[in-house]
Amino acid sequence: MITSTSNKIDDSGNLQGHLNTIESKISLYVVKNYSRFSRLTVREKQVLHLIADGYNSCQISDILFISIHTVNNHRKNIMSKLEAGSLPHLIRFAVSFGLVE
Repeated sequence: MITSTSNKIDDSGNLQGHLNTIESKISLYVVKNYSRFSRLTVREKQVLHLIADGYNSCQISDILFISIHTVNNHRKNIMSKLEAGSLPHLIRFAVSFGLVE
């Protein structure tokens, strides 16, 4: 058995226990943050999805047929509603709530 502080993998490479732990943490995160996420509008969720997929404001503007200023306002509102301080925090929300894979 190979063991580290963050992963437990048996000799056959089985990650099931580790994956169960990750799923539990995501589920707890979703429960804890659902009220924040539910404040987002449909459009803000679309913008968050595109941010998490790596698109910049100009590209999001083109994809959604809205002005770059509107995209930046959505970004600001998303950050505020989710109380997120960084891009990785936004991406964690998007992944945890199923906006991206």
